[in-house]
Amino acid sequence: MKIKEINKVLKGKLLGNPEIEIKGILPPEENKKGYISVVFEKGVKNKKFYAIITDEEKAEIINFEAAIIVEDPKEKLIELLKIFEKKEQVKPFIHPSSVISESASISKNVYIGPYCVIEDGVIIKENVKLTAFVYIGKNSVINENTIIYPFVSIEKNVKIGRNCIIHSGCVIGADGFGFERKDGEIIKIPQVGGVEISDNVEIGANVCIDRATIGNTEIKEFVKIDNLCQIAHNVKIGERTMIASQTGIAGSTEIGKDVLIGGQVGIRDHVKIGNRVILTAKAGIGGNIPDGKIYSGFFAREHRLFLRAMSIFYELPKYWDRIKKLIS
Repeated sequence: MKIKEINKVLKGKLLGNPEIEIKGILPPEENKKGYISVVFEKGVKNKKFYAIITDEEKAEIINFEAAIIVEDPKEKLIELLKIFEKKEQVKPFIHPSSVISESASISKNVYIGPYCVIEDGVIIKENVKLTAFVYIGKNSVINENTIIYPFVSIEKNVKIGRNCIIHSGCVIGADGFGFERKDGEIIKIPQVGGVEISDNVEIGANVCIDRATIGNTEIKEFVKIDNLCQIAHNVKIGERTMIASQTGIAGSTEIGKDVLIGGQVGIRDHVKIGNRVILTAKAGIGGNIPDGKIYSGFFAREHRLFLRAMSIFYELPKYWDRIKKLIS
């Protein structure tokens, strides 16, 4: 497409040649003929670009054949990506290698790829795509426009909402980690609940979400979970919460709305975390956290207290010789 057609969507100010053809997007350091880049960082003075999206200030110090000038280039990157995103339309198809129970209810416009297994009582609604090697357990429901990538296991009594994306290797609905010690034995607690995932949720690769002991493990609307996270039985995660990679959340924890959880955070069981909380990377959460707080460290404390404690800790080597003299 021509850059002037891109500008109709972005609604910026077009400089240079409006007729140049754009066939894709590249990072600024890789920009070449036929491609457009979004420039919002410093360090681009006197660099030459084929086509860019940037602000007024940077446009004055950059060489280009064409440019779209906007107030916030970083924000416009999302709109630009949407222009070039290639969305595959779901075409009705069931691969002959798939195994589908006669009691399953499959809508007309559904794609079921090679070697999928669909058990008794499953309901799959319109525009769902099961790519390949997907297992759907008994009485589970997959709602409209959801895409499930290869080697995902969705076990029994799982409900997945509309417009969800579940990436490869996820296991949703495995038994929760429930055991009791009695008379020298470890006794398994039956896990008879389910998992309920609301609309517009995205789950990264190799995430595990356990089914509840009783009731449901609940993931609310617009939650985004990064790769390699563990969500234990009976956990409840509120709307628009984002969870970075390698986070582990123990059983019956309740997490509020609009929470940001950094990578490798560990959260103990039966904890309540309020709305709009931020947990920084590697935080160890051992107790309840009220709304709007930022917590860091292990065991986690309010972020300012943690930073103060760390600054004191790293000053200790300076005073170690004097401390040894005092205690000797």
